[in-house]
Amino acid sequence: MPVERIAPQITGETLCRPDGRRELRVLYPSDPFAVRAALKTTTDALRGFDVAQDDCDTIELVLAEVLNNVGEHAYPGDASGIVELRVVIATDSVACEVLDNGPSVPTHLLDGRDPPVPSALPEGGFGWHLIHSLCREISYTRLDARNILTLEISLHRKLTLS
Repeated sequence: MPVERIAPQITGETLCRPDGRRELRVLYPSDPFAVRAALKTTTDALRGFDVAQDDCDTIELVLAEVLNNVGEHAYPGDASGIVELRVVIATDSVACEVLDNGPSVPTHLLDGRDPPVPSALPEGGFGWHLIHSLCREISYTRLDARNILTLEISLHRKLTLS
């Protein structure tokens, strides 16, 4: 499918894979307004792929936490840093891959699911706890100076792929 320009700095592309799974790719700068537009592009595409509203809400919440963290920590003060979001829709789950060229993600954020202690963290750390609570699987890789965070979120209503 053709690449669509969503806003001046955002591109989105939907693909149908040979196995029937659908994929959305969004490229955007790490600007907070671009994050909002990327989230809207993603949720609109999910609805277009017939993902149930409650599943769309969960995916949007997880991605809002992750994408805002990327903007804040991978590219602090640099709205020109590019973030790539890939979303692959299967029958019973959605896999989201977030790629950026910022510094490595601290591994302690990815390890535990224990609720944060508000007094121990400058910002509370509740976003990561929420992400862990809503995802079936989370993995992180650093490859060629690039962060690759992969999240798998279960769908409550299975999809039929055609």
